[in-house]
Amino acid sequence: MGFTSKYTIAPLPKTTRVPRAPKLAPEQRARKRLADALKVQIDFVAAERAGREFTVTRNGKSIKPRAFWLTTANGIAFTPRYGNDFLFENGQGVLVADLAALSSVMADFAAAVESGEFDARMVEIASARVGKGAGARRRGRPRKEA
Repeated sequence: MGFTSKYTIAPLPKTTRVPRAPKLAPEQRARKRLADALKVQIDFVAAERAGREFTVTRNGKSIKPRAFWLTTANGIAFTPRYGNDFLFENGQGVLVADLAALSSVMADFAAAVESGEFDARMVEIASARVGKGAGARRRGRPRKEA
């Protein structure tokens, strides 16, 4: 007795079908990913201000995200990243006095990202990564040249 003879296969009603999200252009997808990362960072700053531990769940594991800021002797330096590269070139960043000012800088930066102000830099970073993926890696010991 086969599956198709045991069960009736019929079209599903439209209420049970889930429509797919429309595909985004590469710039829009990159902008959305960075905006989502900034939302996590804004929540991270809020937790730091409240003195709470902040973690994000990925693949069923709870991890602490990498901060887009670092504390220096002069204040807090905001250095956002796209992938493993900094969005501001040549080690530049925004220097603020405290976490309260950092949250307002992050909110302004998120608005700039959503308006597309950093699309050109994200494309530049992404195009520099071509050929550096898993397929380009060499595994094992290099061959001896004769």
